[in-house]
Amino acid sequence: MCPLVIAGLFLAASGSGDPTAESLLARHQAYLDRIHALEVRIESWNSRDGGRTWSRLEECEWLKSGSRERYRQATKGYVDLGGTYRERATWSDAAYQPGETRELHGWDPGAVFRDEPSAANRYHGASAVIAGTITADSVSSGPPFLMMLSATMFSYLPQFYRTAARAEAPRLVEVEGARLWAFQAEDAHYPHPPRFTIYIDPARSYAIVRREVEFTPPGAASVPIRAVHEVVEFAEPEPGLFLPTRVRMKELSKPDEVSEYRIRLVSVNRPIDEARLRLDFPPGMKVQDLKEGSMHIWGDGAPRLTFRDEAQLRAYEASIVTRSRSRSNPAAWLAALAVVPLLLLLWYVRRRWIARMVA
Repeated sequence: MCPLVIAGLFLAASGSGDPTAESLLARHQAYLDRIHALEVRIESWNSRDGGRTWSRLEECEWLKSGSRERYRQATKGYVDLGGTYRERATWSDAAYQPGETRELHGWDPGAVFRDEPSAANRYHGASAVIAGTITADSVSSGPPFLMMLSATMFSYLPQFYRTAARAEAPRLVEVEGARLWAFQAEDAHYPHPPRFTIYIDPARSYAIVRREVEFTPPGAASVPIRAVHEVVEFAEPEPGLFLPTRVRMKELSKPDEVSEYRIRLVSVNRPIDEARLRLDFPPGMKVQDLKEGSMHIWGDGAPRLTFRDEAQLRAYEASIVTRSRSRSNPAAWLAALAVVPLLLLLWYVRRRWIARMVA
């Protein structure tokens, strides 16, 4: 990527001088408002040799219909806190609608279990949560950030810029021959705020085309981290509506480490079946309800049991574990089998006694 050249002498596209920050944000918001419904498949790829060879890490599906969304993800591995990649398949499923968020983590949708999730089998390694609505205009899930539709993991560009710390006036800059507007500010969601520079392109309906992140970890000897995310391919499913189909991310201090998100636009602004936007939990699953301050054992589309006292829930789970162990205890099974002949003998004696009485 060529160095940025500040082009303060350029005139805005309107020809009447530089537009204000608010007018630029309004144009970007108009771009976002054109995306009413969306179905995409996103694949995450990683390269350790500067892009010569690639390996696929994860894939996800994102459905959006108005204010409702569904995000399902399957991952082959993860990077731990020490920066080491570890092979382990994980799954997550989340649904967002006004007033409620549902998330289900660790549940393999393709697995077949002999019994429903319970405390006895540790809910098959899965967990579930119900929470309240997300903040208005904020990002509900990962895909908007990965697809460069949002500025940060928390906010779309208008909200981010208006609420950010140390926001600077937008600048018109030139990047590889393209004239872009750059918004720079710090994300106050973090205790050590990273600094974002977000670039929007007037030639692509003011879509985000580049994101730069600068962050200095806490500690006197910390080395600043600088990452660049840029759209390398766009599609135009409707005249004037530009959506990213390939986004590349890299940390400048590690030029050989490259991540890429490859996006397939399944449908744009077409109706999506409401059933596909709903997330229901498997029967038997323990669900933490942050809205109501309670815990549920899920049933058929609704809570089967509800516990508002955690001690009661623990007692219930302990009873489930105890019953499960007794059923699977070999000694208990042997004792039960030993009783069967005795019952048969009693039944035989009783039949003989009844026969004599009748005679």
